[in-house]
Amino acid sequence: MARLSRISSLKSVRYWSVTRKRWEPLVADSGAVDETGEQRRPDPTPSTLTPGASFRYFEIGRAGRTLHRMTVHERSADRIVVGTENVTPIRVLMLTAFEAGALQTVAFLERHGPGEWGYYHVIRATEGANAVALGKDASYLNRLAALYRHAAGIPTDLEPPVSR
Repeated sequence: MARLSRISSLKSVRYWSVTRKRWEPLVADSGAVDETGEQRRPDPTPSTLTPGASFRYFEIGRAGRTLHRMTVHERSADRIVVGTENVTPIRVLMLTAFEAGALQTVAFLERHGPGEWGYYHVIRATEGANAVALGKDASYLNRLAALYRHAAGIPTDLEPPVSR
């Protein structure tokens, strides 16, 4: 659960870019911010991941700087459910790929037995998604696989990628 709260560690995650045919950083920089989105703050700690808790964070990547919200939907000793959504629009070049709130994810981490955890992560685009941003399944799969590897403590650029 500690890796889920270390937002600033996202800059160490690498994924296979199907467009560029190479391993790329998921983001150039990331970190927790205050409610205004302006002031950096320390990453949330696992103890602050309580049901209903919400944190803002930023990512800097090819789309520039975007703000996101992470919300803890469930938390117990055996399960945590965390959702994210973009708070600011995500732009690619001069095009708005996702309006605010249009890109959402939910990650589920669940204990299956002693030392055994299950993980799944879903992503959805709502009405505010531009058609150009959709239909990139291989890219989204590789990004989700990188996030899974990060959560599991597996090198994120481990061969083979999920999709080439």
